[in-house]
Amino acid sequence: MSKSLVNKILITLGFLFLYRMLAYVPVPGVDVEVIKSFFDSNSNNALGLFNMFNGNAAERLSIISLGIMPYITASIIMELLAATFPALGQMKKERDGMVKYMQIIRYATIAITIVQAIGVSVGLQNLTGPDGSSAIMVANMNEFLLVAAVSMLAGTMLLMWIG
Repeated sequence: MSKSLVNKILITLGFLFLYRMLAYVPVPGVDVEVIKSFFDSNSNNALGLFNMFNGNAAERLSIISLGIMPYITASIIMELLAATFPALGQMKKERDGMVKYMQIIRYATIAITIVQAIGVSVGLQNLTGPDGSSAIMVANMNEFLLVAAVSMLAGTMLLMWIG
């Protein structure tokens, strides 16, 4: 085996190890046991499927619980816009235009991630465990929204960079 192939394999294994480690880092201010009990009771529906695709990162509400899905969504939206607007489609075909096209996808990923992270955070307000404890351990909801959005955004951006 050549040295470059071994290096590529080791880098790939390192990224997989990093992904698995990040799946265990929860969003600050969340009671992980309440989230886990919620996903345990909903393991046979779409939430269980979503959790499975994220490597059980959703049931831990890790910083990478949104996964790479915001990037995929932004890419699909840009493909549809490129098919709809000829100028955007032409920009995608040019070398310099492709760089700008990918930059737009990255910015759209940031916007989509922030919206989804805020949506998840707001949804956690009403989530309680079997004993009535809240899923959010932070008293100030605005502070929690900011911390959760920033941490999930950082996790998604890190996954996008790894990808």
